[in-house]
Amino acid sequence: MVLLFLLLTFSALTFGAAPPVFVVGTQDFEYSPQYDFTHGVDKGFGWAVLQLFARQQGIKFEYKPLPLRRLQAELDLGHVDFVYPDNKRWHRNERHEVSRKFSSVISKAVYGTMVLTENVGKGRDSFNSVAFPRGFVPTKWYEILAQRPLRIVETSNAELAIKMVLRHRADGTDIECSVSKFLLRKLGQPDALLIDHDLPFTEIGFRLSTIHQIDLIEKLDDFISTQGQVLTELRQHYELDSNCYDEKG
Repeated sequence: MVLLFLLLTFSALTFGAAPPVFVVGTQDFEYSPQYDFTHGVDKGFGWAVLQLFARQQGIKFEYKPLPLRRLQAELDLGHVDFVYPDNKRWHRNERHEVSRKFSSVISKAVYGTMVLTENVGKGRDSFNSVAFPRGFVPTKWYEILAQRPLRIVETSNAELAIKMVLRHRADGTDIECSVSKFLLRKLGQPDALLIDHDLPFTEIGFRLSTIHQIDLIEKLDDFISTQGQVLTELRQHYELDSNCYDEKG
């Protein structure tokens, strides 16, 4: 039902007067099923929500994939109107924290440290290296780094971070839960990695941010608060709730 609705609403955008266009700066790598703005027609859950909102408002979003470290600068310079995903917690003690307006949570993201199944429960003392996609800030890992040496392995994308663990080149990877599950299925090894609850685990909301388009952020907040059933169906379609929230224990 939701997919049919999406197809009808997206195609309807091509008819009639040209709608106002707003540019959304996005990350330039795959993070499916949360989002993937680099290619394809279906760009993931975050995209689907924004497209539905755009249709409701009679506007159009264009998506501009950018390196993670350039996103905020492009927003400051006015080269993009919005950034997705974003969160105020990522800008603590930065000037960005003051200048940006953040929407309500579009997608709930659950980050758990994935390790080889046979290594679950071995604890922090036996953990010596963790892989992250380049540019991600491993906030909770800084506490461990302050206590003892730990090797940080940066990769160009989330899939390579998963592969580093599968190939025994890193002890674990801290990637969003539904993304990890998606990638493990894609690699044909759905049960090879599990969340180790003795290692960092966190939840954060993916939000849309802007500097100048405050009115649209407020309208998006209203949309999120009134379209609960549609958003639930979308989450189920993209399998964002595949036990990620229950695994914390």
